[in-house]
Amino acid sequence: MKLQFKYAFLMLCLTGAFFACKDDKDTDVKPEEEKKDSIVNEYVTIKANGVVEIKSMPVPVASFFNYNLFSFSKMGLVGAGEDSVNTAAWDVGFQGAGLTMSPNWGGTAPGYWDGVDKFAMNPSDVSVVGYEDTTFDAIKAAPPATAFMHTLAMSPQTPVYNTETGELAYFDFPKRRVFVFKLNDGRYVKFQYVSYYKGAPETPTAEIYQKDAGYWTFKYFISAKGSTDLTTK
Repeated sequence: MKLQFKYAFLMLCLTGAFFACKDDKDTDVKPEEEKKDSIVNEYVTIKANGVVEIKSMPVPVASFFNYNLFSFSKMGLVGAGEDSVNTAAWDVGFQGAGLTMSPNWGGTAPGYWDGVDKFAMNPSDVSVVGYEDTTFDAIKAAPPATAFMHTLAMSPQTPVYNTETGELAYFDFPKRRVFVFKLNDGRYVKFQYVSYYKGAPETPTAEIYQKDAGYWTFKYFISAKGSTDLTTK
């Protein structure tokens, strides 16, 4: 009887050890790694949800008829002037001070270097849709192809005038003004121009316009190839 008890006790211990190990293995589940923001450089951050944020990037000096050319994929400027405009390396151009934008649609160039209509003669075909009554996160999908158009100029800003003198006080950037671009490769870009002032103050003023103008802050999200999904929240 003592011998049988010894064996029974040993089997009980081994069985308990087996289930203890099994329980440890079953509960040892590694949590999914949390996505984090990625800092590209001092001006560019890729947020965890895929939104690219350009913050307080100094606007390069450019003449009124000269565009600074931006590539969404490269997350930066790729040139300015006639030599660069005749390529498909850029998606949107910011004119002069950077308050007017033009997509690179490869057709009639919007007064880049001499103020006269010329053909860019490049294979680009970027088209755009503008919204005035929605928010960045509210746009969850690209509109139908028929909604897109080629345009020479877009204004992300609204001028605000001094009520007493009638003179320009500053530029405001409506939070419900959003653009969607259709790129050459079929991807879509949801874009919002946030601010033209250093630090992107929530409420611009005439004083801010005088002292801290000339800094781009905007954000955008690029869809996956073959997808119209623009969900960011």
